[in-house]
Amino acid sequence: MDIHQGFLLTRQARDSRSGPQIELWLSTPQGPAQVLIEGQKPVFFVPTATIELVHSAAKEAGLAIAVNDVEMTSFDGQTLAAVYSNSIAAARQLNDKLISLDVLVLEADIKLADRFLMERFIQGSLAVAGKGVVVNSGLPNQFLRITDAKCKAHDYQPDLNVVSLDIECSEKGVLYSIGLDSPKDSRVIMIGEPQACETPTQWVSDEKSLLLALNDWFQAFDPDVVVGWSVIDFDFKLLNKRAEFNNVVLSLGRNSQKIYFRTLPSSQQSFITMPGRVVLDGIDTLKTATYNFRSWSLESVSRELLGEGKAIHNVHDRMDEINSMFRRDKPSLAKYNLQDCVLVNRIFDHTHLLQFAIERTKLTGVELDRVGGSVAAFTNLYLPRLHRAHYAAPNLHPENWVASPGGYVMDSIPGLYDSVLVLDFKSLYPSIIRSFLIDPMGLIEGLKQEIGKNKDQAVAGFRGGQFHRTQHFLPNLIQDLWKARDVAKINNEKAFSQAIKIIMNSFYGVLGSSGCRFFDTRLASSITMRGHEIMKTTKKLIEAQATR
Repeated sequence: MDIHQGFLLTRQARDSRSGPQIELWLSTPQGPAQVLIEGQKPVFFVPTATIELVHSAAKEAGLAIAVNDVEMTSFDGQTLAAVYSNSIAAARQLNDKLISLDVLVLEADIKLADRFLMERFIQGSLAVAGKGVVVNSGLPNQFLRITDAKCKAHDYQPDLNVVSLDIECSEKGVLYSIGLDSPKDSRVIMIGEPQACETPTQWVSDEKSLLLALNDWFQAFDPDVVVGWSVIDFDFKLLNKRAEFNNVVLSLGRNSQKIYFRTLPSSQQSFITMPGRVVLDGIDTLKTATYNFRSWSLESVSRELLGEGKAIHNVHDRMDEINSMFRRDKPSLAKYNLQDCVLVNRIFDHTHLLQFAIERTKLTGVELDRVGGSVAAFTNLYLPRLHRAHYAAPNLHPENWVASPGGYVMDSIPGLYDSVLVLDFKSLYPSIIRSFLIDPMGLIEGLKQEIGKNKDQAVAGFRGGQFHRTQHFLPNLIQDLWKARDVAKINNEKAFSQAIKIIMNSFYGVLGSSGCRFFDTRLASSITMRGHEIMKTTKKLIEAQATR
């Protein structure tokens, strides 16, 4: 078997005739690779005291399962068994049935592909051994299909092929043109009669032909990453809508796989799945990297970062000018359309956004296009370590959420002062986690001990929290990230350093969030209230040695 190194672009799991199948798409030195993994079964955990009820529920539903004894316990001390299903659909059905019977089911929400990767500590980069066959040999969209795959963690730095996409349309959402800018090809696909145009333009007869031409472009130039500005919530949302109207399947994924688009009714946030390709929105990725701007319009951000804006005369009345250009001056519209694509590419280059996203994935294992993702990052890092300590993770319990105190704000005394002392507590909350051993499993183990200063005694926290001195993971994760950031600073690796800083600082927010399965007010309070103590103690020490 050949061994291939690569970087993970997309992951999916689905039921097939032979059972669950995991599909990974990688960027490798030899080009794209599709990795197909068989033999992995969905699993969740139940108390051993409920095994008979689990078997009965599965039999009643006509579901074949396997229940295995495992040396694992829940956070509340119940011994657990692992329940394996023959399909993803069956696992969901059984989970719903057991919940209706008030059976505790743990980790049923962990997706099959995510579990496969995290349990192998695969964080973006991996090595794959398996049987390789070249598909579409000799064509632009050629790729390697690897079956009977065995995967392990690896260190590989990808060189990703990026295209910037932007659409132009009428106020009613009817498409005019699609701009595409990449190192391989830059062009505008425009509806209209062929005419002389300074901008590379492909002319098509109607909207349906425009969408089909987009499909063809993706297969011909085969990008790894698609970037844009509101590219999911606007561009792809409209492309998907117009494709449905024109009875066109948007087969923009690798190997001409169709895209999957969905919008959450609650928030109207949209998501796109494009097998083998990653879609990164410029606004969301900048926010994840902690950038902030007075306005998030492409015109405003590009002016602030690049000193250059859109190729249009009146940015405040764009719609009228776009409509006018489409009717009377399509070469100008093509120039405007492509310029928007170029601006987005330049913003990504200027801010090293793609490199930031890659480093974040290599540090945490979250998907390259994951927006926010602090809870997912924490779960990826913590769960496999927790399992090796023979614990299963708790479920979400947002109804039990109790707020923890926020950061300490010292009362100010108005006036003018000749001497002002400014103190910068470097990464205060990560420092507290590391120094006072704040950790979910450490809390469970620490509660079994007396509080004290000896090795076999727990470190005191707040609101009833106390932490084991050796049985923990988070303090060590912080320590490793801290060292890696120091090295990144020395090597002037700004994207890497920023990614590490954001991840370290997110750990407190995760532990204090009702959206995290490990939330416990004793964890979050032991961080913030320790911060209060440090601030107040520092104030007393300074005031004891100095006068105002």
